[in-house]
Amino acid sequence: MKKDKKTIILKYPLVWIIAFVLSFPIDIIGLSSLVNLQSFGDALLWGFKNPSAFLLQYAVLVLLCAFIYSLTRKLWASYFVCGGVYLALSLISHYKTVINGAPLVLRDLTLTSRFFDIFAFAVPQLKFSPYVIAAIFVFLLTAILLFFADRHIGKVRLLRPIMGGVSIFLILILFFTPILPMWASSIESGKMSDEDRVNLYGAPLGLYMSYVQNREEMAELASASFDELEAQVASLSSDVKEPSVRPNVIFLMSESFFDVTKLEGVDFSEDPIPNFHALAENFTSGEFVSNTYCGGTGYVEMEVLTGLCSNLLRDSETLTSLSPNSVYEGIPTIADVFKSYGYRTGFLHSYNSNLYNREAIYTAFGFDEILFEDSFPSDVEMRGGYISDMALSEKIISMYEEKGDDPMFLFALSMENHQPYKAEKFEDRSVEIESDLLSEDELSVLCGYVNGLYDADKALMRLVEYFSESEEETMIVFFGDHLPNLGVGEGETVYSRLSYSSTPVTTDWAPDELQKMLSTDYLIWTNYEEKAEQDALQSSNMLGISVLRRLGFSLGGYYGWLDKFIAPHMMIYRPRLYVDASGKAFSDIPEEHSEIMENYKLAVYDIVYGKGSVFDISRGQVKK
Repeated sequence: MKKDKKTIILKYPLVWIIAFVLSFPIDIIGLSSLVNLQSFGDALLWGFKNPSAFLLQYAVLVLLCAFIYSLTRKLWASYFVCGGVYLALSLISHYKTVINGAPLVLRDLTLTSRFFDIFAFAVPQLKFSPYVIAAIFVFLLTAILLFFADRHIGKVRLLRPIMGGVSIFLILILFFTPILPMWASSIESGKMSDEDRVNLYGAPLGLYMSYVQNREEMAELASASFDELEAQVASLSSDVKEPSVRPNVIFLMSESFFDVTKLEGVDFSEDPIPNFHALAENFTSGEFVSNTYCGGTGYVEMEVLTGLCSNLLRDSETLTSLSPNSVYEGIPTIADVFKSYGYRTGFLHSYNSNLYNREAIYTAFGFDEILFEDSFPSDVEMRGGYISDMALSEKIISMYEEKGDDPMFLFALSMENHQPYKAEKFEDRSVEIESDLLSEDELSVLCGYVNGLYDADKALMRLVEYFSESEEETMIVFFGDHLPNLGVGEGETVYSRLSYSSTPVTTDWAPDELQKMLSTDYLIWTNYEEKAEQDALQSSNMLGISVLRRLGFSLGGYYGWLDKFIAPHMMIYRPRLYVDASGKAFSDIPEEHSEIMENYKLAVYDIVYGKGSVFDISRGQVKK
């Protein structure tokens, strides 16, 4: 009791409480802007340059802070909860930009349940800038000061129920009427990508604006006419022809594989991928345009397997996060086509099933065999912290030898050359590198990657040598899923150091440069073709259909439609990039392709969200 009497109680508690609640949002928005913009000056001026965006966030935060205070009667709790969520989103978005060159977008939130798995990959690359340190310090210091301030501010009778009632009433009006969505829509003056919204408005508001925009687009699709799409499908030939050969087909998506010798200013003690280079001279090869940069393997494999364009989904979803899992039972895959020709289908990954919902997805896809790292021997060779690529090749060979009489379609993913990259990733190094343009730390990052690349190249040759001696016809489709993440610090990458990219920030890249920075390399090897097909550009959207066409399979239904009406015009479509079939890059869909892409969007909607009015939702075949 004596202690309570000594506690100084501030006069006018109502004024103090209201003043704090009204000032919290300014502090929270400022700290989030500091993290997002990485500049004290820009953070201070952001609200003046974007008044409508500032006022929307301010209004929402005032109501949320008031509501939390009404529940807890703790100013520090009100500030800490609202500010913590805001600042956390901003920090995640910032470090995603540092690591992968792009900010947080809605579909990234689908990986929330795997946050700690992703965080483990990211930790070695986290470095704190002065702006991040300042934002976290001010946030924590403010929360601590408010904790002590709470002891000196007395109770105000009826304040909590009144504040709670008013804040709940206004929150309901904002969130459950068109007011807030209309306000968010009015902020955006022109069409923007999700990445641009987050860069300009910060992660919390940018994500909400993307949600509103995507909800409006989906509502339009729900009421759209499918007449033209149905007419296109009806025009497809129903003739079925038997191909001259049914080869075993092995898709090997090699983790972060690309021709590193394209980087100028680096000297290698020897060619890091001699086998790939030799094979590329005699077999089909070229650039593979991925839908993602420096990460996101699952997104690439899903596009290759389905031919569906991720950028035509709801912004809050990816091809790996559709719900419920039964949705995948109606999504077509190239495995369906192989099965229709009597193939045994398999999926193999030399890592666990934690990420991208793979086990459930491939089960719904109807693969005959689905294997992860637990299918390898207990004494399997480990390289770089993961199962080696050579062990993966040996596993592929053993699966082939056990397959029986039917031809095999196998989709395999490697893991050995996954980030993070450091010189110590491999105790024994086969390739040494030098560069006057890179520091020791930067050389260490590149060296770690290059030696994993060397192993991937050897593992590829192991498969080629084995199947060269096989009597069964075999095709190997080998490609890198995305460029390796060669980040070397706050706002820098090996690519920018070597002038392979003009800047480490993806949103600053023009379409041509974005296409370049999404491109890896591919090779299609066969042991039965007298002459390889001509080298050509490939992409995650169109590689699957290209292989089916090359095999001479009859394509009806969705794949017949995709081959006839989309593939001749489009190579890939993703945020801020559209590449046409000739390889020309645009920042968005060119006018002459707008109708083509509108039909593609309708097809994706029909298969994923619709009722199969055009395409049968049972393994993607056309309704008869």
